[in-house]
Amino acid sequence: MERNFTFAPIIDENMGKGIVQKLGFRYIEGAAKSAKTEVKNAYVLSDEQKKKIKSISWQTVFWSAMIGALAVLIVVLPMHIWPNLFGIQKFDLFGTHIEFEVYYTIFGILMLFPEIWALNYINLRAVKNIAKVCDYPNKSVSDFNEQIELLTEAGLEMPARHLALFNIDPYIGLSKFSYYSLFILAKLKATLSNIVVKLLVKRFLGRYALRIVTDLAGIPIFAFWNAWASHQVIKETKMRLMASGATEDFLEEITDEDLKSIEHKIAPLFHFIAQQKRSYNFALYAYMKEVIKRVPNLHMENKKEIKLEELFSDDEVQNLLIAKMLVFGLMVDGSLSLREKLTLKKLGDKDWFPYNINQLEEAVKRYSNGFGLVEL
Repeated sequence: MERNFTFAPIIDENMGKGIVQKLGFRYIEGAAKSAKTEVKNAYVLSDEQKKKIKSISWQTVFWSAMIGALAVLIVVLPMHIWPNLFGIQKFDLFGTHIEFEVYYTIFGILMLFPEIWALNYINLRAVKNIAKVCDYPNKSVSDFNEQIELLTEAGLEMPARHLALFNIDPYIGLSKFSYYSLFILAKLKATLSNIVVKLLVKRFLGRYALRIVTDLAGIPIFAFWNAWASHQVIKETKMRLMASGATEDFLEEITDEDLKSIEHKIAPLFHFIAQQKRSYNFALYAYMKEVIKRVPNLHMENKKEIKLEELFSDDEVQNLLIAKMLVFGLMVDGSLSLREKLTLKKLGDKDWFPYNINQLEEAVKRYSNGFGLVEL
């Protein structure tokens, strides 16, 4: 069953939010309300803004890594200081003899909560400070509450599911095995890395590998993944600040008549971009939202993977416009995956395709670093 879309505000400030998300919302909102001027092109940064954001990034990554290292020490050291309390407990269960570190495991699980709270605070503080540096979003923008909500979600590392509101499923075409593999790796990468490192330490040191040595080997692992997570939060925050303004500027060059001429291709185009991203990509949502304001009656229902060839026809004028919108959709989140680069290289074989992959990679790099958009 197809569904026609007209744009309407989709974020209810109080609906379905936990206490942490509500507090985060108020925290970020305070910085945004102090913005002095409306900055439409917040994606174009001054040298001073770049310097400040770089400083915020390094500080955030450093403290996140320190929290990861400290968390390992807090969990590991008590076991070696009080082995009688945190050592192995032996008990029988239905006639089976079991040896398990019960108290150590419970203590480790409980210590996850203060670590997560500390990381949430550090990441939200980075989001707030970056928003303040960019002077965006300003209270005068029509979707102010939505922008604050989206920034809060970025700081709390919450999944961006907004594309689902437009019936976009970026995982169409993936097998169940591939989908769950991606999910498990994303959730357990730190734990799996820690297990691998411990196995390597034991293999190289053999019987000389004391338990405390293998336990402390997790310090650089968890420090690295905490730092990486904060780096991703900062990257996502920048894109959530930049994508809306970049989209508005890009679409100013495309007339309503242009969009009307390819209306039948817009839905497949967005589905194709989402399937290239293989994620509920916020920047694509910002792009879709602005296009749907201009073309409100799109039929977005889709049950299959879209192929590149389905987007283009024998009409070279339409092909150029679709290619322009496709390229922007792929680069609006500030990165090009290997999959996306291969797609662009495939398009580069077409005589009518006006872009060079090397130029596009340089354009994405400049855009993500605050230098603005090149004219597509």
